[in-house]
Amino acid sequence: INPSYTKGRLYMEFPDYEGYIKIEVHDMLGRKVFSEKTYQKFKHVYLNQPAGTYIITVEHRRTMVFKKKIVISETSPFGANFNKYSLKINDI
Repeated sequence: INPSYTKGRLYMEFPDYEGYIKIEVHDMLGRKVFSEKTYQKFKHVYLNQPAGTYIITVEHRRTMVFKKKIVISETSPFGANFNKYSLKINDI
């Protein structure tokens, strides 16, 4: 999952799994701000969230297989700033 410092756009690549992967993003207060299941090996996620620190977890068969902290910031050189355009979370 890259980058860890972004304007809101994340790129994900998963190993080959049977079944789906569940992606969740929580803010630092523990509130779920994003949740999605995917069968895709490559995934782009656009988080339309305010600047701050978030935790991404990835689950497979109800077991957490990955956890990472990300920071959303307007000053990040990575990703696109989608807040200006009011876009929603989309699959590519």
